[in-house]
Amino acid sequence: MKLGRGHAVNPAAIFNQIDRMGVGAIPVVVLMSAIVGAIVAQQGAYQLSYFGANIFVVDLVGVLILRELGVLMTAIMLAGRSGSAITAEIGSMKMREEVDALKVIGLNPIGVLVFPRLVALVIGLPCLTIIANFAALGGGIVAAWLYSDIPPAAFIDRLRVAIDLSTIFAGLIKAPFMALIIGIIASVEGMKVGGSAESLGLDVTVAIGDKLILDKLSLDIKRGEILGFVGASGAGKSVLLRTILGLMPKQSGTISLFGVDVDKASDADRLRIDMRLGVLFQHGALFSALTVLENVQVPMREYLDLPKALMDELAMLKIELVGLPTDAAQKFPSELSGGMIKRAALARALALDPDIVFLDEPTSGLDPISAAEFDELVVKLRDTMDLTVYMVTHDLDTLFTACDHVAVLGKKRVLVEGTIDDMLKSDEPWVKSYFRGKRARQLDLAARA
Repeated sequence: MKLGRGHAVNPAAIFNQIDRMGVGAIPVVVLMSAIVGAIVAQQGAYQLSYFGANIFVVDLVGVLILRELGVLMTAIMLAGRSGSAITAEIGSMKMREEVDALKVIGLNPIGVLVFPRLVALVIGLPCLTIIANFAALGGGIVAAWLYSDIPPAAFIDRLRVAIDLSTIFAGLIKAPFMALIIGIIASVEGMKVGGSAESLGLDVTVAIGDKLILDKLSLDIKRGEILGFVGASGAGKSVLLRTILGLMPKQSGTISLFGVDVDKASDADRLRIDMRLGVLFQHGALFSALTVLENVQVPMREYLDLPKALMDELAMLKIELVGLPTDAAQKFPSELSGGMIKRAALARALALDPDIVFLDEPTSGLDPISAAEFDELVVKLRDTMDLTVYMVTHDLDTLFTACDHVAVLGKKRVLVEGTIDDMLKSDEPWVKSYFRGKRARQLDLAARA
């Protein structure tokens, strides 16, 4: 299993999951298994006392726990504790677009997210089952002593007679298969969660189910310009962006980046293209378990072979470039404000010095001052780094102040494209309403003042 291009699974990720799923589950597994073992012994002693066969409580507890109940109870507890956590973790990553970010960077989400968890479960469940068996037998010994007057030494002597290695292995052999079932179902359910340069596309058609979203859409972007892509909610702006990035399939048409048809590109060409792209997702899609510095370094680790010290230097350079304070580098995404998350995500998008950057609603959720500062940052980065910027936005301020070119999506295709002046002259009803409405007129007057 590969994480991405030439990168094997990181053993540290597996050990981390084993620690979380296995070691972290020991207290609850021991407690519940001891209780279950005691209950089985107590109920067995009560029923067998009618026949004067109290000693067979040992047989009942030993065989039932070691063959069936031990592994079954452990699997149930692990499914409730770790299985639900896997679904929640992967599902939240899908909603925050972290899974899409992995794909865009070139990492395999199955290798990064699913495989380490499956391996941890397959290793952890048998180990936890052994611990659960000992705990359950301990509970059984105490209950048998209290209810059947069977001393611990006598219990252990009888247990040696009642069970053998085949009894133990009959239970343990089920553990890896149960672990796989728990891990696969939890991962699949998590993955089901939905969220919210050169010629880019020619005659692109995209459908979701039976619904046609884009129909023979064509769009170009010129090197060094900031293209604002706008349209009504649900028109398909994000669908086109995801299609360009390879996150959604198209029914027909051509996606061309830097003069290369991505469908016909060789692995080497695809690698070169990916290294020239940067993506800022709408909600940042920062990896929540990593610091800002580590987030920025993810593309570097995937594509470059650099010493850690040099990677730290380069990552800090990107962090400072987008206007973040240096102390933000060691913070986690949960410790950042909305504006800081956007800037940190932009720093990651710039990690490999791309030629084109895709921005999905970069100013959404920001206050007017932060949004204006972000617009200024995008223009400054375009000028200093010679970037080409493809920006999906609803923000009229951004369109008026930052964009060189605007394309309007409607009726499943590009209705109008050109400068802001071209938008103001258009007679298309939606374009007219959007760009010549009351708020747009105020912005236009302010811009021209």
